[in-house]
Amino acid sequence: MGGQRIDCVWVRTDSGRRAVQLDRVESCVALPRLTPLDQTAPWVLGAFDLHGQLVPVISLDLLLGLRAPAASATDLVLVGRARGFPMGIRCVRPPHIERQHQARLARDIVDLRQIRMTDPLGGDAEMRLAEFERQLNAPSLRQLDRRAACYGEFTAPAERVRFSAVPRPS
Repeated sequence: MGGQRIDCVWVRTDSGRRAVQLDRVESCVALPRLTPLDQTAPWVLGAFDLHGQLVPVISLDLLLGLRAPAASATDLVLVGRARGFPMGIRCVRPPHIERQHQARLARDIVDLRQIRMTDPLGGDAEMRLAEFERQLNAPSLRQLDRRAACYGEFTAPAERVRFSAVPRPS
């Protein structure tokens, strides 16, 4: 098959495997506790601080008009850049990168460089986040809180992560 080949990232969501295109992939982290973001599009679940940088997290399922996802303590966030801005994509399995023919992916790829993240009428961000976290129990929420504290605590990427600095649940 001829045509241009592109690198795309395959992520697994609740509804299946999806190919996404970003400007750059930076990391993949365990899902932390998110903070609601007002005036955002309905597919923005919330945001978290990663080394001093605000990373909004989106749901591909919501972006594609599918059922709202439910968070799990085992979820991951693929962190990348789209149009120069940080973006997180919630996924349920580790993502992988493949070089694919663009023509074959034309209708299946989600180009995250083209989506809008803001929407003044995007609805209640706190309600949207509560719906996402609805199935998490108290220990799972504490685990997400610890991750969020750990990710925001280290502002220089060159710093070594000291896991002993992570607060223990009381």
